[in-house]
Amino acid sequence: MKQNYLLKAYLLLLFNCTAFAQNVDPNVHTVSIDIYFNYQIEGEVNRILSTFFLPKNLPNKQRIINIDYSRPPHHIFEEGDNQYIEFIFDKPRENFVLKMHLDIELHRYDLARATFNQLESKSPMADKYLRNELFLRRKNKRIKEIADTISGGSQLEIVQNIYDFVVNHLEYNDDVRENLGSIKALKKGYGDCTEYSDLFVTLCRAKEIPARVVAGCVAELSLNANHHWSEVFLEGMGWVPFDPTFGDSQAAAFEEMPNKYVYYSNNRTDKVLFSGNGRHKWWTPNRLAGHVEVSSFYDAKYPLEVKFLQASQQYQQQNYDEAKVLIDELLEFDKKNSRYHALKSLILAQQENFLEACKEVQYALALAKNGFLRQNAYYALSNICALRGQKDLTLSFLKQVLSMGFLDASEVEINKNFVLLSQDKDFKRLLENYSKESKN
Repeated sequence: MKQNYLLKAYLLLLFNCTAFAQNVDPNVHTVSIDIYFNYQIEGEVNRILSTFFLPKNLPNKQRIINIDYSRPPHHIFEEGDNQYIEFIFDKPRENFVLKMHLDIELHRYDLARATFNQLESKSPMADKYLRNELFLRRKNKRIKEIADTISGGSQLEIVQNIYDFVVNHLEYNDDVRENLGSIKALKKGYGDCTEYSDLFVTLCRAKEIPARVVAGCVAELSLNANHHWSEVFLEGMGWVPFDPTFGDSQAAAFEEMPNKYVYYSNNRTDKVLFSGNGRHKWWTPNRLAGHVEVSSFYDAKYPLEVKFLQASQQYQQQNYDEAKVLIDELLEFDKKNSRYHALKSLILAQQENFLEACKEVQYALALAKNGFLRQNAYYALSNICALRGQKDLTLSFLKQVLSMGFLDASEVEINKNFVLLSQDKDFKRLLENYSKESKN
Protein backbone atom coordinates (compact mmCIF):
# COMPACT_ATOMS: atom_id res chain seq x y z
CA MET A 1 0.00 0.00 0.00
CA LYS A 2 1.45 3.36 -0.93
CA GLN A 3 1.90 5.07 2.42
CA ASN A 4 4.16 7.24 4.54
CA TYR A 5 6.52 4.89 6.32
CA LEU A 6 7.28 7.16 9.26
CA LEU A 7 5.92 4.77 11.87
CA LYS A 8 4.45 6.55 14.87
CA ALA A 9 5.28 5.29 18.32
CA TYR A 10 2.79 2.60 19.16
CA LEU A 11 0.83 3.44 22.29
CA LEU A 12 1.00 0.51 24.69
CA LEU A 13 -1.49 0.98 27.49
CA LEU A 14 0.15 -0.98 30.26
CA PHE A 15 -1.05 -1.22 33.83
CA ASN A 16 0.17 -3.54 36.56
CA CYS A 17 -3.05 -5.15 37.73
CA THR A 18 -1.95 -8.01 39.97
CA ALA A 19 -5.43 -9.25 40.86
CA PHE A 20 -6.67 -9.58 37.32
CA ALA A 21 -3.71 -9.01 35.03
CA GLN A 22 -5.20 -10.58 31.91
CA ASN A 23 -7.87 -7.89 31.60
CA VAL A 24 -5.29 -5.35 30.49
CA ASP A 25 -3.45 -7.69 28.16
CA PRO A 26 -2.73 -5.87 24.87
CA ASN A 27 -3.83 -8.96 22.95
CA VAL A 28 -7.36 -7.53 22.83
CA HIS A 29 -8.30 -3.86 22.89
CA THR A 30 -10.79 -1.42 21.47
CA VAL A 31 -9.75 1.37 19.14
CA SER A 32 -11.66 4.33 17.74
CA ILE A 33 -10.54 5.36 14.27
CA ASP A 34 -11.55 8.54 12.47
CA ILE A 35 -10.82 8.53 8.74
CA TYR A 36 -11.08 11.88 6.99
CA PHE A 37 -11.39 11.98 3.20
CA ASN A 38 -10.66 15.47 1.87
CA TYR A 39 -12.30 16.18 -1.50
CA GLN A 40 -10.74 18.92 -3.61
CA ILE A 41 -13.07 20.06 -6.38
CA GLU A 42 -11.73 21.85 -9.45
CA GLY A 43 -14.17 23.25 -11.97
CA GLU A 44 -17.68 21.90 -12.47
CA VAL A 45 -18.56 18.38 -11.32
CA ASN A 46 -22.06 16.93 -11.58
CA ARG A 47 -21.63 13.81 -9.45
CA ILE A 48 -19.00 11.87 -7.49
CA LEU A 49 -19.26 8.14 -6.74
CA SER A 50 -16.86 6.95 -4.02
CA THR A 51 -16.47 3.30 -3.05
CA PHE A 52 -14.47 2.04 -0.06
CA PHE A 53 -13.82 -1.19 1.75
CA LEU A 54 -15.98 -1.53 4.85
CA PRO A 55 -14.37 -3.70 7.55
CA LYS A 56 -16.46 -6.50 8.99
CA ASN A 57 -16.29 -9.06 11.80
CA LEU A 58 -13.48 -11.61 11.44
CA PRO A 59 -13.02 -14.39 14.03
CA ASN A 60 -9.76 -14.07 16.03
CA LYS A 61 -8.95 -10.75 14.37
CA GLN A 62 -11.56 -8.02 14.78
CA ARG A 63 -15.10 -7.28 15.89
CA ILE A 64 -16.93 -4.21 14.59
CA ILE A 65 -18.71 -2.39 17.40
CA ASN A 66 -19.95 0.73 15.63
CA ILE A 67 -19.53 2.64 12.35
CA ASP A 68 -20.75 6.20 11.72
CA TYR A 69 -20.50 8.51 8.72
CA SER A 70 -20.66 12.28 8.43
CA ARG A 71 -22.78 11.83 5.30
CA PRO A 72 -25.31 9.03 4.70
CA PRO A 73 -24.03 6.21 2.46
CA HIS A 74 -25.83 5.40 -0.76
CA HIS A 75 -25.27 1.66 -0.68
CA ILE A 76 -23.58 -1.07 1.39
CA PHE A 77 -22.96 -4.39 -0.35
CA GLU A 78 -20.85 -7.53 -0.35
CA GLU A 79 -18.85 -9.06 -3.17
CA GLY A 80 -17.12 -12.36 -2.44
CA ASP A 81 -15.52 -12.21 1.00
CA ASN A 82 -15.42 -8.41 1.13
CA GLN A 83 -17.81 -5.67 2.19
CA TYR A 84 -18.04 -2.25 0.54
CA ILE A 85 -19.70 1.11 1.09
CA GLU A 86 -20.68 3.62 -1.59
CA PHE A 87 -21.28 7.36 -1.31
CA ILE A 88 -22.82 9.60 -3.96
CA PHE A 89 -22.28 13.37 -3.90
CA ASP A 90 -24.43 15.33 -6.34
CA LYS A 91 -23.26 18.67 -7.77
CA PRO A 92 -20.55 19.48 -5.24
CA ARG A 93 -19.62 23.15 -5.68
CA GLU A 94 -16.91 23.42 -3.06
CA ASN A 95 -14.35 21.32 -1.24
CA PHE A 96 -15.69 19.06 1.50
CA VAL A 97 -14.68 16.36 3.99
CA LEU A 98 -16.21 12.90 4.41
CA LYS A 99 -15.58 11.43 7.86
CA MET A 100 -15.94 7.76 8.78
CA HIS A 101 -15.79 6.78 12.45
CA LEU A 102 -15.10 3.18 13.44
CA ASP A 103 -15.09 1.55 16.87
CA ILE A 104 -13.37 -1.82 16.54
CA GLU A 105 -12.26 -4.48 18.98
CA LEU A 106 -8.88 -5.66 17.70
CA HIS A 107 -7.52 -9.10 18.56
CA ARG A 108 -3.81 -9.58 18.33
CA TYR A 109 -3.34 -12.53 16.03
CA ASP A 110 0.03 -13.79 14.86
CA LEU A 111 2.11 -16.95 14.94
CA ALA A 112 2.63 -16.67 18.70
CA ARG A 113 -1.14 -16.48 19.29
CA ALA A 114 -2.22 -19.05 16.69
CA THR A 115 -1.93 -21.92 19.17
CA PHE A 116 -4.72 -20.40 21.28
CA ASN A 117 -7.28 -20.78 18.53
CA GLN A 118 -9.03 -23.85 17.18
CA LEU A 119 -8.77 -23.32 13.45
CA GLU A 120 -9.23 -25.50 10.41
CA SER A 121 -6.36 -27.82 9.51
CA LYS A 122 -7.13 -27.78 5.80
CA SER A 123 -7.99 -24.79 3.68
CA PRO A 124 -11.17 -25.29 1.63
CA MET A 125 -9.80 -22.86 -0.98
CA ALA A 126 -6.10 -23.71 -0.91
CA ASP A 127 -5.84 -23.95 -4.71
CA LYS A 128 -7.06 -20.36 -5.07
CA TYR A 129 -4.11 -19.14 -3.02
CA LEU A 130 -1.55 -21.12 -4.99
CA ARG A 131 -2.41 -19.53 -8.33
CA ASN A 132 -0.16 -17.61 -10.66
CA GLU A 133 -1.81 -14.18 -10.93
CA LEU A 134 -1.20 -10.50 -11.63
CA PHE A 135 1.56 -9.13 -9.35
CA LEU A 136 2.09 -12.66 -7.96
CA ARG A 137 3.90 -14.49 -10.79
CA ARG A 138 4.87 -17.67 -9.01
CA LYS A 139 5.77 -19.43 -12.30
CA ASN A 140 8.30 -16.78 -13.31
CA LYS A 141 11.74 -18.28 -14.02
CA ARG A 142 13.61 -16.05 -11.53
CA ILE A 143 11.01 -16.67 -8.82
CA LYS A 144 11.30 -20.43 -9.32
CA GLU A 145 15.10 -20.24 -9.16
CA ILE A 146 14.99 -18.38 -5.86
CA ALA A 147 12.32 -20.70 -4.46
CA ASP A 148 14.55 -23.69 -5.26
CA THR A 149 17.28 -22.21 -3.04
CA ILE A 150 14.94 -21.86 -0.05
CA SER A 151 14.43 -24.95 2.06
CA GLY A 152 13.62 -25.99 5.59
CA GLY A 153 12.93 -28.96 7.82
CA SER A 154 9.26 -28.02 8.14
CA GLN A 155 6.62 -25.92 6.45
CA LEU A 156 7.03 -23.24 9.12
CA GLU A 157 10.82 -23.18 8.70
CA ILE A 158 10.42 -22.69 4.95
CA VAL A 159 8.04 -19.77 5.55
CA GLN A 160 10.51 -18.19 7.97
CA ASN A 161 13.33 -18.52 5.45
CA ILE A 162 11.15 -16.86 2.80
CA TYR A 163 10.35 -14.08 5.28
CA ASP A 164 14.07 -13.57 5.96
CA PHE A 165 14.85 -13.56 2.25
CA VAL A 166 12.33 -10.78 1.59
CA VAL A 167 13.52 -8.67 4.53
CA ASN A 168 17.17 -9.08 3.45
CA HIS A 169 16.65 -8.42 -0.28
CA LEU A 170 14.28 -5.44 -0.33
CA GLU A 171 14.86 -1.87 0.78
CA TYR A 172 11.86 0.14 1.88
CA ASN A 173 10.96 3.02 -0.43
CA ASP A 174 7.80 5.02 0.29
CA ASP A 175 8.04 6.92 -3.00
CA VAL A 176 6.84 4.05 -5.20
CA ARG A 177 3.98 5.37 -7.35
CA GLU A 178 3.02 2.17 -9.16
CA ASN A 179 2.25 -1.44 -8.36
CA LEU A 180 5.54 -3.13 -9.16
CA GLY A 181 4.53 -6.67 -8.33
CA SER A 182 6.91 -9.31 -7.04
CA ILE A 183 9.11 -9.64 -10.14
CA LYS A 184 9.81 -5.93 -10.63
CA ALA A 185 10.34 -5.48 -6.90
CA LEU A 186 12.91 -8.26 -6.95
CA LYS A 187 14.72 -6.70 -9.90
CA LYS A 188 14.73 -3.19 -8.45
CA GLY A 189 15.48 -4.31 -4.91
CA TYR A 190 13.02 -1.96 -3.29
CA GLY A 191 9.33 -1.30 -2.70
CA ASP A 192 6.80 -0.38 -0.07
CA CYS A 193 4.52 -2.68 1.94
CA THR A 194 2.77 -3.81 -1.25
CA GLU A 195 5.96 -5.12 -2.82
CA TYR A 196 7.17 -6.75 0.39
CA SER A 197 3.86 -8.61 0.65
CA ASP A 198 3.78 -9.49 -3.05
CA LEU A 199 7.24 -11.04 -3.01
CA PHE A 200 6.62 -12.92 0.24
CA VAL A 201 3.32 -14.38 -1.01
CA THR A 202 4.72 -15.23 -4.46
CA LEU A 203 7.63 -17.18 -3.00
CA CYS A 204 5.32 -19.04 -0.60
CA ARG A 205 3.12 -20.05 -3.52
CA ALA A 206 6.17 -21.11 -5.50
CA LYS A 207 6.93 -23.48 -2.60
CA GLU A 208 3.34 -24.83 -2.79
CA ILE A 209 2.33 -23.09 0.44
CA PRO A 210 -1.04 -21.26 0.22
CA ALA A 211 -0.58 -17.54 0.85
CA ARG A 212 -2.42 -14.29 0.20
CA VAL A 213 -1.95 -10.53 0.40
CA VAL A 214 -4.09 -8.68 2.93
CA ALA A 215 -5.29 -5.10 2.47
CA GLY A 216 -6.27 -2.95 5.41
CA CYS A 217 -4.96 -0.18 7.62
CA VAL A 218 -3.03 0.20 10.86
CA ALA A 219 -4.65 1.90 13.84
CA GLU A 220 -2.37 4.86 14.32
CA LEU A 221 -2.15 8.59 13.62
CA SER A 222 -1.06 8.90 10.01
CA LEU A 223 -1.59 10.79 6.79
CA ASN A 224 -2.05 7.42 5.15
CA ALA A 225 -2.47 4.38 7.38
CA ASN A 226 -3.36 2.06 4.49
CA HIS A 227 -1.22 -1.05 4.59
CA HIS A 228 -0.56 -4.44 3.03
CA TRP A 229 0.63 -7.52 4.89
CA SER A 230 0.34 -11.27 4.27
CA GLU A 231 -1.32 -14.45 5.49
CA VAL A 232 -0.01 -18.00 5.11
CA PHE A 233 -2.05 -21.16 5.58
CA LEU A 234 -0.11 -23.32 8.03
CA GLU A 235 -1.10 -26.92 8.64
CA GLY A 236 -2.89 -27.28 11.96
CA MET A 237 -3.08 -23.51 12.51
CA GLY A 238 -5.06 -22.09 9.60
CA TRP A 239 -4.41 -18.62 8.19
CA VAL A 240 -1.60 -16.90 10.10
CA PRO A 241 -0.54 -13.30 9.35
CA PHE A 242 3.02 -12.08 8.77
CA ASP A 243 4.29 -8.58 8.04
CA PRO A 244 7.72 -8.54 6.36
CA THR A 245 7.51 -4.75 5.89
CA PHE A 246 7.24 -4.04 9.61
CA GLY A 247 9.70 -6.88 10.17
CA ASP A 248 12.27 -4.98 8.12
CA SER A 249 11.89 -1.94 10.38
CA GLN A 250 11.70 -4.13 13.52
CA ALA A 251 8.17 -2.84 14.22
CA ALA A 252 7.12 -6.51 14.06
CA ALA A 253 8.79 -9.90 14.20
CA PHE A 254 8.21 -13.19 12.43
CA GLU A 255 6.43 -14.65 15.47
CA GLU A 256 4.80 -11.49 16.82
CA MET A 257 2.91 -8.55 15.33
CA PRO A 258 1.54 -5.49 17.16
CA ASN A 259 -2.19 -5.42 17.76
CA LYS A 260 -3.10 -2.57 15.41
CA TYR A 261 -4.16 -4.25 12.14
CA VAL A 262 -7.62 -3.57 10.69
CA TYR A 263 -8.52 -6.08 7.98
CA TYR A 264 -10.33 -5.02 4.77
CA SER A 265 -9.65 -7.67 2.13
CA ASN A 266 -7.53 -10.72 1.33
CA ASN A 267 -7.65 -10.30 -2.46
CA ARG A 268 -4.57 -8.76 -4.07
CA THR A 269 -6.51 -7.61 -7.11
CA ASP A 270 -9.98 -6.80 -5.85
CA LYS A 271 -12.80 -7.00 -8.41
CA VAL A 272 -14.40 -3.82 -7.12
CA LEU A 273 -11.47 -1.62 -6.08
CA PHE A 274 -8.67 -3.35 -8.03
CA SER A 275 -5.52 -2.67 -5.93
CA GLY A 276 -6.54 0.27 -3.73
CA ASN A 277 -8.68 0.81 -0.66
CA GLY A 278 -10.94 3.33 -2.39
CA ARG A 279 -12.17 4.25 -5.85
CA HIS A 280 -13.61 7.55 -7.05
CA LYS A 281 -15.52 8.28 -10.23
CA TRP A 282 -16.97 11.60 -11.24
CA TRP A 283 -19.06 13.02 -14.02
CA THR A 284 -18.73 16.47 -15.58
CA PRO A 285 -20.70 18.43 -18.21
CA ASN A 286 -17.81 17.78 -20.61
CA ARG A 287 -14.42 16.09 -20.48
CA LEU A 288 -12.53 19.25 -19.49
CA ALA A 289 -15.06 20.76 -17.10
CA GLY A 290 -13.87 19.49 -13.72
CA HIS A 291 -11.55 17.31 -11.68
CA VAL A 292 -11.57 15.70 -8.20
CA GLU A 293 -8.63 14.93 -5.90
CA VAL A 294 -9.15 12.89 -2.71
CA SER A 295 -6.64 12.59 0.13
CA SER A 296 -7.04 10.89 3.50
CA PHE A 297 -5.98 11.27 7.12
CA TYR A 298 -6.26 8.65 9.88
CA ASP A 299 -6.59 9.35 13.59
CA ALA A 300 -6.68 6.41 16.02
CA LYS A 301 -7.53 6.76 19.70
CA TYR A 302 -8.21 4.32 22.53
CA PRO A 303 -10.87 6.00 24.76
CA LEU A 304 -12.71 2.77 25.60
CA GLU A 305 -9.46 1.03 26.41
CA VAL A 306 -8.49 3.88 28.73
CA LYS A 307 -11.82 3.57 30.57
CA PHE A 308 -11.39 -0.21 30.76
CA LEU A 309 -7.97 0.24 32.31
CA GLN A 310 -9.47 2.71 34.77
CA ALA A 311 -12.10 0.13 35.73
CA SER A 312 -9.36 -2.49 36.18
CA GLN A 313 -7.39 -0.07 38.34
CA GLN A 314 -10.39 0.68 40.53
CA TYR A 315 -10.92 -3.07 40.92
CA GLN A 316 -7.30 -3.55 41.92
CA GLN A 317 -7.60 -0.77 44.48
CA GLN A 318 -10.72 -2.49 45.87
CA ASN A 319 -12.96 0.41 44.83
CA TYR A 320 -15.60 -2.01 43.60
CA ASP A 321 -18.50 0.46 43.37
CA GLU A 322 -16.45 2.84 41.22
CA ALA A 323 -15.21 -0.08 39.07
CA LYS A 324 -18.77 -1.26 38.52
CA VAL A 325 -19.93 2.20 37.40
CA LEU A 326 -17.15 2.32 34.79
CA ILE A 327 -17.72 -1.22 33.53
CA ASP A 328 -21.49 -0.63 33.29
CA GLU A 329 -20.80 2.45 31.14
CA LEU A 330 -18.63 0.35 28.86
CA LEU A 331 -21.26 -2.39 28.62
CA GLU A 332 -23.88 0.21 27.76
CA PHE A 333 -21.78 1.01 24.70
CA ASP A 334 -20.63 -2.52 23.87
CA LYS A 335 -22.82 -5.31 25.29
CA LYS A 336 -20.95 -8.05 23.41
CA ASN A 337 -17.52 -7.49 24.91
CA SER A 338 -16.34 -10.66 26.63
CA ARG A 339 -13.63 -8.86 28.62
CA TYR A 340 -16.11 -6.36 30.06
CA HIS A 341 -18.41 -9.13 31.29
CA ALA A 342 -15.46 -11.05 32.76
CA LEU A 343 -14.29 -8.05 34.78
CA LYS A 344 -17.86 -7.30 35.92
CA SER A 345 -18.18 -10.88 37.15
CA LEU A 346 -15.14 -10.34 39.38
CA ILE A 347 -16.46 -7.05 40.72
CA LEU A 348 -19.78 -8.69 41.62
CA ALA A 349 -17.99 -11.62 43.24
CA GLN A 350 -16.01 -9.21 45.42
CA GLN A 351 -19.34 -7.67 46.43
CA GLU A 352 -20.49 -11.23 47.31
CA ASN A 353 -23.19 -11.14 44.64
CA PHE A 354 -22.21 -14.58 43.39
CA LEU A 355 -25.44 -15.30 41.51
CA GLU A 356 -25.02 -12.26 39.26
CA ALA A 357 -21.27 -12.91 39.04
CA CYS A 358 -21.95 -16.37 37.62
CA LYS A 359 -24.36 -14.91 35.08
CA GLU A 360 -21.75 -12.39 33.94
CA VAL A 361 -19.01 -14.96 33.56
CA GLN A 362 -21.42 -17.11 31.53
CA TYR A 363 -21.95 -14.12 29.23
CA ALA A 364 -18.17 -13.74 28.99
CA LEU A 365 -17.78 -17.39 27.96
CA ALA A 366 -20.65 -17.24 25.46
CA LEU A 367 -19.14 -14.13 23.82
CA ALA A 368 -15.57 -15.46 23.77
CA LYS A 369 -14.83 -16.04 20.09
CA ASN A 370 -11.19 -17.07 20.36
CA GLY A 371 -8.83 -18.92 22.64
CA PHE A 372 -7.53 -15.85 24.43
CA LEU A 373 -11.01 -14.62 25.39
CA ARG A 374 -12.08 -18.12 26.48
CA GLN A 375 -9.07 -18.46 28.78
CA ASN A 376 -9.68 -14.93 30.04
CA ALA A 377 -13.22 -15.94 31.03
CA TYR A 378 -12.08 -19.24 32.57
CA TYR A 379 -9.52 -17.40 34.67
CA ALA A 380 -12.27 -15.08 35.90
CA LEU A 381 -14.29 -18.20 36.76
CA SER A 382 -11.37 -19.64 38.73
CA ASN A 383 -11.19 -16.36 40.70
CA ILE A 384 -14.91 -16.54 41.51
CA CYS A 385 -14.65 -20.16 42.61
CA ALA A 386 -11.70 -19.25 44.85
CA LEU A 387 -13.65 -16.43 46.46
CA ARG A 388 -16.51 -18.88 47.11
CA GLY A 389 -14.13 -21.40 48.68
CA GLN A 390 -14.69 -24.01 45.94
CA LYS A 391 -11.23 -25.57 45.87
CA ASP A 392 -11.77 -28.38 43.35
CA LEU A 393 -13.41 -26.12 40.76
CA THR A 394 -10.75 -23.46 41.30
CA LEU A 395 -7.94 -25.92 40.64
CA SER A 396 -9.73 -27.36 37.62
CA PHE A 397 -10.12 -24.01 35.90
CA LEU A 398 -6.63 -22.86 36.90
CA LYS A 399 -5.10 -26.01 35.45
CA GLN A 400 -6.86 -25.29 32.16
CA VAL A 401 -5.61 -21.71 31.83
CA LEU A 402 -2.09 -22.60 32.95
CA SER A 403 -1.88 -25.55 30.55
CA MET A 404 -2.73 -23.23 27.66
CA GLY A 405 0.12 -20.89 28.58
CA PHE A 406 -2.42 -18.13 29.17
CA LEU A 407 -0.53 -16.76 32.18
CA ASP A 408 2.41 -17.64 34.41
CA ALA A 409 2.11 -19.43 37.72
CA SER A 410 3.82 -16.42 39.31
CA GLU A 411 0.82 -14.25 38.37
CA VAL A 412 -1.50 -16.63 40.22
CA GLU A 413 0.75 -16.61 43.29
CA ILE A 414 0.40 -12.83 43.77
CA ASN A 415 -3.35 -12.81 43.08
CA LYS A 416 -5.05 -11.98 46.38
CA ASN A 417 -8.18 -13.84 45.33
CA PHE A 418 -6.33 -17.12 45.92
CA VAL A 419 -5.03 -16.25 49.39
CA LEU A 420 -7.26 -18.88 51.07
CA LEU A 421 -5.55 -21.55 48.96
CA SER A 422 -2.00 -20.27 49.37
CA GLN A 423 -1.09 -22.97 51.90
CA ASP A 424 -3.06 -25.76 50.26
CA LYS A 425 -0.73 -28.58 49.12
CA ASP A 426 -2.66 -29.27 45.88
CA PHE A 427 -2.67 -25.59 44.96
CA LYS A 428 1.05 -25.25 45.69
CA ARG A 429 1.82 -28.43 43.71
CA LEU A 430 -0.15 -27.12 40.71
CA LEU A 431 1.76 -23.84 40.66
CA GLU A 432 5.10 -25.59 41.17
CA ASN A 433 4.47 -27.92 38.24
CA TYR A 434 3.62 -25.11 35.83
CA SER A 435 6.38 -22.91 37.18
CA LYS A 436 8.87 -25.65 36.25
CA GLU A 437 7.30 -26.06 32.79
CA SER A 438 7.60 -22.34 32.04
CA LYS A 439 11.29 -22.39 33.02
CA ASN A 440 11.93 -25.37 30.74
